[in-house]
Amino acid sequence: MHQTNLKPKIGYIITRSDWGGAQRYVFDLATSLPKDQFDCFVITGGNGPLIEKLRQENIRFYILPHLKRSVGFLQEIKSFQEIKKILQKECPDTVHLNSSKIGGLGALAARICKIKNIIFTAHGWAFNEDRIIFEKIAIKVAAWVSLILNTKIICVSKKIFNEAPKFLISKNKFILIYHGIKTIEFLEKEKAQEFLISRFEEQVPLPQNAFWIGAISELTKNKGVEFALRAIAQLKNLDLHFIIIGEGELKNHLKKLAKDLGIENQVHFCGAIDNASKYLKAFDIFSLTSITEALGYVLMEAGLAEISVVASDVGGIPEIIEHYKTGILVAPKDPESIAQAIDKLLKDEQLRVDLAQNLKEKVQIQFSFEKMIRETLQLYK
Repeated sequence: MHQTNLKPKIGYIITRSDWGGAQRYVFDLATSLPKDQFDCFVITGGNGPLIEKLRQENIRFYILPHLKRSVGFLQEIKSFQEIKKILQKECPDTVHLNSSKIGGLGALAARICKIKNIIFTAHGWAFNEDRIIFEKIAIKVAAWVSLILNTKIICVSKKIFNEAPKFLISKNKFILIYHGIKTIEFLEKEKAQEFLISRFEEQVPLPQNAFWIGAISELTKNKGVEFALRAIAQLKNLDLHFIIIGEGELKNHLKKLAKDLGIENQVHFCGAIDNASKYLKAFDIFSLTSITEALGYVLMEAGLAEISVVASDVGGIPEIIEHYKTGILVAPKDPESIAQAIDKLLKDEQLRVDLAQNLKEKVQIQFSFEKMIRETLQLYK
């Protein structure tokens, strides 16, 4: 089944091809493998930004039309058959799976194809999402079964490591490898603000000295942008503006909410922007008010940009943001807590500077990209 006398082949599989933390992780790994030492390909669903980025980097990929986040019996059977067919054709030495659904489908296909090295990266546990109790139980059982099928499980945060369903699973399977972040070439504040203003979907004049609160986020339930909007509404008498970069199914709902709250002139939607982190210096404060979050690439990016951060005390976020040391942690789903943290930072410039500098130092030391690549490559050998 497997190749001999050839460089090792790695097959990455991820459910969706949009551009979130998990997709970026796959892209970073696939494009950072030494080409003289490894061959790789990517299997994914949909036709999102990840596909174009892989194409630009000459990374081989397969698009599965039936592979989606939603669950459907027939589409899962078709996706499984498609994955198995590709693995039989490619004969990879290692299959590296990403996302909860593919952790099961992909691992089963890899087992049937007699692939010995099956790695799953846990970017978060779906049973921690805001669901009814019966769904959570079913998802947790499914996650446990998929973990049994994998040979190694990478956890991207201590929180994920500690919450993994380990019953009847060897603890030696689990390994903590933090996300790493590359150096970013940031645009200076004035130019970054000019660019973002040009992307505002509704052109509203901005006072020259207004405070900018920023968010780079998928506009989905789990990202909790609604609670940031409600916090801004509590501060609407202040000279501040909330700039949102990202797309998602809740976009129209969030626009309507901003209007209902009377803050439509202070909230600006920019849509999806390629390499959005480049413009982080436009912001005075960065917010990530997620309901659930594995770790948060964007917090590391904000750290490198030396921006003070307000973030939810959930998931792996406290492993980056230490309360009043590298940022301010707030309770999830709590607009009042978010508003108080923003108000505190707006009124205390020295606190903003200190938190931002501390965060930058922590990111540079603890979340090294080279360290992540080195530790992950060890699992491919």
